[in-house]
Amino acid sequence: TGSWSEWISRAGPLKNGPSQNRKHISLQLSLGHNGRNEDHRRLMDIAEIDPLLRALSQLLKPRARFVFSISHPCFNSTAGMKMIVERTENRDGEHVVVHAIQISQYATPTTYKGIGIIGQPTPQYYFHRPLNALFGACFRAGFVLDALAEPTFDANAQPNRPFSWENYHEIPPVLIARVRLV
Repeated sequence: TGSWSEWISRAGPLKNGPSQNRKHISLQLSLGHNGRNEDHRRLMDIAEIDPLLRALSQLLKPRARFVFSISHPCFNSTAGMKMIVERTENRDGEHVVVHAIQISQYATPTTYKGIGIIGQPTPQYYFHRPLNALFGACFRAGFVLDALAEPTFDANAQPNRPFSWENYHEIPPVLIARVRLV
């Protein structure tokens, strides 16, 4: 229960986060609220994150934590394609529907426009960064990574669209990180 930010703020070293419906992930930025410094899916909307992280390193107290979540850069990009395939998958020879993602570009930072919400009137800019660029900016600002989660949806989820992330039980749509000033 609660938001992912609350869970990761109090968590120790993480392996995988518990499955939870993404609707519970808070989408608001709250700096300093209840001693937590959080950014939810905003870093991918900012062209240059180095100035933000440098400012945070000056504003926050030593050993303070900054929690952020982003659409997982390994599985969300304009060069990624969601697929549904029916094939013989199991040992019994039964036909099984498999949801998969094909990625053709990841390592190069790119800027693109996209729709964040179905029905959005105009596309917005997104700034794709591979993990080394994202965490490199954190490290340059004096942060260390002290927790990481890649939550997935519960296999019992009942998605209402064929390409909903709720169909991809083994692929995390979101990456949540907690960095700390040294």
